[in-house]
Amino acid sequence: MNANSDDLGCLRTDVETLEVCSELITSGSHNKGRVAIIILDHFAEILLFRESTNIFDGDRFRRWVMKPEFTRSERAKILRGFSEKLSLIADKTQHVAKVDQAVLLIAHLYRNAIYHRDVHNERTTLVLAKLMLRTIFRLFMKTDSARSMSFNSTTDLRWLQPYVPSIKIDRHIDFCQVRRNLVLAIAPVARLSLRSARSILVEDVTLRAHNLERTLTEEFGNKWRSWLDGLLKHVQFERDNQEKLDAFSIQFRETTYKIHTDQPPTKEEYVKAESDYKARRTKEFDAFCPALTSKTILSLHKLTDSFSQASNLERLILTYKDADDTMHKAESYLSLARIEFDGAVQSAIDAGRGK
Repeated sequence: MNANSDDLGCLRTDVETLEVCSELITSGSHNKGRVAIIILDHFAEILLFRESTNIFDGDRFRRWVMKPEFTRSERAKILRGFSEKLSLIADKTQHVAKVDQAVLLIAHLYRNAIYHRDVHNERTTLVLAKLMLRTIFRLFMKTDSARSMSFNSTTDLRWLQPYVPSIKIDRHIDFCQVRRNLVLAIAPVARLSLRSARSILVEDVTLRAHNLERTLTEEFGNKWRSWLDGLLKHVQFERDNQEKLDAFSIQFRETTYKIHTDQPPTKEEYVKAESDYKARRTKEFDAFCPALTSKTILSLHKLTDSFSQASNLERLILTYKDADDTMHKAESYLSLARIEFDGAVQSAIDAGRGK
């Protein structure tokens, strides 16, 4: 396929992005590793976007002879979400292996914690950056079609010379060759020993589990266990059942909306709608089984058992991904419980002051 100047500009951006990330990781600084993760996550999103767009373009082209697989709203939803684009490409191509999906999803969550909450583990950052760079290499090589172009003597291609030494003579650019030589040149940066990666990821989960246990004992008071399970059940019920709660609360909400209209509900109508909603909510809540309890939190350190003896890097990543997902849920639910707890404490203080 013949390329144009826009394609060449895109290739230059890709090359310089990977060069910058290589330099950041090589520094050995965990702070620069943070930046590398943010950039690599952004680059992964770009690669996924390009590939998703290609899939959708093919689907639209075929619509004249067969029914399109994706609606306009489905396409828009997929293009907005990182995990949605990743799932699409995993389903429709052979470009992302299961282990690569795991790395990208782990790093994406980690990037969000860095970017939005300034949270990171100093020891884990460079490991995740290297794992992500390795994955990006594979994605980078697979998700772009073969392109080439010729150029004139006025084209500035100094940025390409490290990867195509004969470029001045040939006056021809093979994009596949550039990508391949770039990856070969910076691949040593992503070297990672199994022993080191395993040790650091075990430490990551162990430290996070310890922090959650400390939150229970230091921030919820001496009698936290007697009522915390109820609080944890409440926050999980609210988060895990939002669509269901919206569905069976709609009648009560619509009755409430009518209060300030020309035809407000009668007292009996309002009381019945409220009573029906509360009864159904109570029934759903009583039947709900939370995944996270105080006992679960106190046993989270055992998650390392699944990968502390992993015999290869792929097994380590896949099993760590499961542990990391569980840790993220526990951290999220406990954070919500803390907010609820703080609100209850403040309400009690206000009540004591007669507010």
